[in-house]
Amino acid sequence: GLALVDCRVHGMNYSILRKTRMTAVQVEPAFISNVKEERLLGSGRYIETISRAISQGVARFLEMEKQSII
Repeated sequence: GLALVDCRVHGMNYSILRKTRMTAVQVEPAFISNVKEERLLGSGRYIETISRAISQGVARFLEMEKQSII
């Protein structure tokens, strides 16, 4: 994990995703309005960690979808 505070906004009705007819995800791994997170976003190593976490999550989802079709 990224060791950040979970803001508990899961399942909220975001307009950016509401009318999408395809599988979609909105990723907000950190916020520049949070001093600690802004500092982390300046680190190439941290950006790589975020990128890896997102790609692994998408890969897991796709594998689950593939298995549910079979």
